[in-house]
Amino acid sequence: MSGKQGKSTDDKQWERLQETDYLFCKMVRRFVKERDRVSVEGIALPGMLILQKIIRDGEQRLGDLAEQLDFTSGAITALSDKLEAGGYTVCRCKENDRRKVLKGITEKEREMVERTATLGNDVLRCCSRGSRKRSLSSKAVSMNG
Repeated sequence: MSGKQGKSTDDKQWERLQETDYLFCKMVRRFVKERDRVSVEGIALPGMLILQKIIRDGEQRLGDLAEQLDFTSGAITALSDKLEAGGYTVCRCKENDRRKVLKGITEKEREMVERTATLGNDVLRCCSRGSRKRSLSSKAVSMNG
């Protein structure tokens, strides 16, 4: 096709599709960036998701948690290490297969969950607002940055 004839309908549709994909990915990255800035009592929101999943479903393998929460293996390992260092989780080997390490929570985590049980709406509000200033009903939820 020569430059004088202009773009075909297929070319225009392809450009719109590429632009739509670019804008969608940009929006998702911004949301994830905002989500990762939220912390509850010093634990980042992705860490809280891990803890809540363990509380709800019991001890789990890191690989299973990563798959269910759509985290990379690197992300789940880093978050898991932080949670364990903070005293919120504990690793233990499965009795019949020592290669399988299960992640469970500690009493410290159970107490924190009880203290912060009603903060879900505050966290959602933090993630959905565009403003950098956040006023929350509890000081347990904060925005980093």
